[in-house]
Amino acid sequence: MSDGTTLWGTALLCLAAGVVIGIAATLLFRRTGPGPQRTRRRLAETELELDRMREQLDQHFTSVDELVENLQRQSEALRQQIGRDDRQLRGNRHDRARSEPLAGAEAGQDDASPDAPRDYADGARGTLDEAYFSRSRDQRSQQVEQPATPPRY
Repeated sequence: MSDGTTLWGTALLCLAAGVVIGIAATLLFRRTGPGPQRTRRRLAETELELDRMREQLDQHFTSVDELVENLQRQSEALRQQIGRDDRQLRGNRHDRARSEPLAGAEAGQDDASPDAPRDYADGARGTLDEAYFSRSRDQRSQQVEQPATPPRY
């Protein structure tokens, strides 16, 4: 039985050594991080900060909404003022037009519209020469080599 007792003795000795090694490892490698109370406290602080930020964001959006409403009211008031001024100016213009006949019609001026200003010349060169506007309309029409092109905008 000496073999049986040594076997049991060795097993108990190994078990005791394992427990001692486990306790030592637990003490050496224990987490130095926050405990549950510390974690709960940090969570509460974070929630408080988040609530404050939400309140500030709500206040910001409320003030932005008020500013937009004020801007819309001012825009509508400006639109109404422009409409009143436009009606008033149109009324004054029509009254003036009825009371005073056109001076140009009485003087016998022709109603031909003036030529639209151009930034190019007729012909192959494509640019205006310096004497273009000093010539009369008849002289210009005689110099045209090709049909007049529509004005470019």
